[in-house]
Amino acid sequence: MNFEVFYYSKTGHTKQLADAIGSIIGKDAKDITSNSIDEDIDVLFFGSSIYGNGIDPAVVRFFNNNIDANIGCIVNFSTSGVGRSTYDEIKALAESYSIKMAEDQFYCIGEFAGMNSDKPDANDISKIKTFAQDIVNKY
Repeated sequence: MNFEVFYYSKTGHTKQLADAIGSIIGKDAKDITSNSIDEDIDVLFFGSSIYGNGIDPAVVRFFNNNIDANIGCIVNFSTSGVGRSTYDEIKALAESYSIKMAEDQFYCIGEFAGMNSDKPDANDISKIKTFAQDIVNKY
């Protein structure tokens, strides 16, 4: 199985989660603003956040530019200071390109306007590592 982790992060919080997943799958986490998918991927861990009231337009551009790649399924992970996962938006985007979306997801609260500035914390990092290992074992 080929596992990869791609993410979009403005503040570095989602990057922290992506790096933790990368340590489990043995791959470097890749920022979507400077990387593209250049090989088939069985399981893509994809991370982003809610900015304003939805996912950032950079996420949509990433999907638009990578639809030629064969992606078996996407596993969503996200942070958000507004208390909402990106799962529904990413699922709709993935399905518009006929990419399967795993039901499994990881979400943790993130920083917003100075609140939750300590998130993700060590406990969140530990939880996402367990989550990633569970996904690897599942697939």
